[in-house]
Amino acid sequence: MDQDDYLQAIVVGCDFTDDLRQITPQPFQTKILNIPILMYTIEFLAFNGVQEIIVHTGTSNGKTPVFLQKCRKIFGSKVKIIPFEGVDCTCTVDVLRRAQEELLLKKDFLLVPGCLISNIDIKDLVVRFKKRKKKDPRNILEIIAKRSPTTNISPYQNSESARPLIGVNKKTRELVYFEEDYQNSTAKLGPPLSVFKDHPSLKIYSNLTDVNIYICSIDIFSIFEIDSRTMNDVINVALGNAEIQTAKITVTVFEKGYAATVNLPLFNAYKRLDGLANEMAFPIVPEMNSLSDTTLRYYRSFSYREGNVVPGKKN
Repeated sequence: MDQDDYLQAIVVGCDFTDDLRQITPQPFQTKILNIPILMYTIEFLAFNGVQEIIVHTGTSNGKTPVFLQKCRKIFGSKVKIIPFEGVDCTCTVDVLRRAQEELLLKKDFLLVPGCLISNIDIKDLVVRFKKRKKKDPRNILEIIAKRSPTTNISPYQNSESARPLIGVNKKTRELVYFEEDYQNSTAKLGPPLSVFKDHPSLKIYSNLTDVNIYICSIDIFSIFEIDSRTMNDVINVALGNAEIQTAKITVTVFEKGYAATVNLPLFNAYKRLDGLANEMAFPIVPEMNSLSDTTLRYYRSFSYREGNVVPGKKN
């Protein structure tokens, strides 16, 4: 295989809350449809041609690496899965720096969280990113965003904290304006007039969900600052240096397909409900039927009866 075609990905498996809670602390209990969340993320990467997946396991106490051993058996030689501990990392940028220090990242790579569920195809996008970088090495980052539905947002989708306002050059797809958390902002000022003057073909997006899928150049570390913690910090640094054009960021918006990160607080709350504690609404039982007016009730010996029906009695 050509070295240029080799694709790596790093999965940040920790959500960096105050207690550094692991995305999958007990991987065989943190499930959707009886499948660990991390498996959805690995499936997405394997589908998009990633040959090597580096999984940051954080404070998993050895449980996530055991799960990854089973993943290796499932994917075989097609995908190389490498556990990466980094227990002292406190943010996404820390994870990337540590991976670089340990020489795990060799070429351009994908960056995703360990709670991503997606079926979008980004293989062609990766190829175009590499070609664009060969022409101009300043292309260091591609942001993949999903147009947000105005209604019927899944309660499991972590959408409230990831609704930025972005401005994109329609001709080049280059990011020229970025306002983090615009959806929850009280001011909602939007870009200044100077941005519109400098970029006549500017297109403003306010209905996108940043699903935390990034195509990164190996040169992205050159714009990391001491206080950089999140990818949004890195984006702001790149835009802050726009006058000297040290880095370029492009944006691709997907209209079709599904991509979202799991909303863990709500997800865990649903897990605690009666009837959902063991296997997340699996198997389905009659009393969970909310689409009809039946009044089934559960009785001993695993029997269900209609509420207004009385069994016949033997003489």
